[in-house]
Amino acid sequence: MNTRTATFPVTVGMREFTRNIATLKRQVKKNPLLVLSNNRPDFVAVDPAMYRTMVAALDDVRYANLFEATVQRRKGNKKISWAEAKKRLAVA
Repeated sequence: MNTRTATFPVTVGMREFTRNIATLKRQVKKNPLLVLSNNRPDFVAVDPAMYRTMVAALDDVRYANLFEATVQRRKGNKKISWAEAKKRLAVA
């Protein structure tokens, strides 16, 4: 096992995957499964609930990065009063 596959508790070759798909499908409920083809990572099988969690976590990271970029961009901007904001927006 190399360092690229070390984070997966279950790693199988394509041949074993096709021969034991039913057993491996049950294992995916507990742990992600890395399938190798020619000793190289080919695809990962994960439980749908885990996939949704991963996508949500990725969205959280994207939103956090967007928030941080916005904060950095706005640093140094002068704060204005509510009266000045209404004046600039032409709101009575």
